[in-house]
Amino acid sequence: MNEKKDIFKKNFNLAVTNHKNKKYQDAIIYYNKAIDINPKHTKTYYNLGLLLHKIKNYKEAIDCFKKTLKTEPGFKNANNNLGVIFYKLGENLKAITCYKNEIQINSLNINAYNNLGIVFYNSGEILRYKRN
Repeated sequence: MNEKKDIFKKNFNLAVTNHKNKKYQDAIIYYNKAIDINPKHTKTYYNLGLLLHKIKNYKEAIDCFKKTLKTEPGFKNANNNLGVIFYKLGENLKAITCYKNEIQINSLNINAYNNLGIVFYNSGEILRYKRN
């Protein structure tokens, strides 16, 4: 059991290091190895989602952020990142839902409020959307 934990930690750390050094393909490989060892490690999904978002692989990034929230429903900023991607894809109502979910989890997340305002302003949704 300890060996498995050590192998996970090694792969996760290699993923993070490669991610920071902008060696994205290597980082993806190590994040996926870490997930294979521990599919319930929330931070691995989250970090992989950030990387995939950065390289504009939005479909897989969405999947990673959803898995982040599945393993830890209150994980801070995952909904905000989902909202950013949905907004980029023109899915404004999904983006709004994500931003509102993030605000419920973390009412101090000014980025979520800002992003919500941007999507309302730029899409005209503010005229059709009532605050609950």
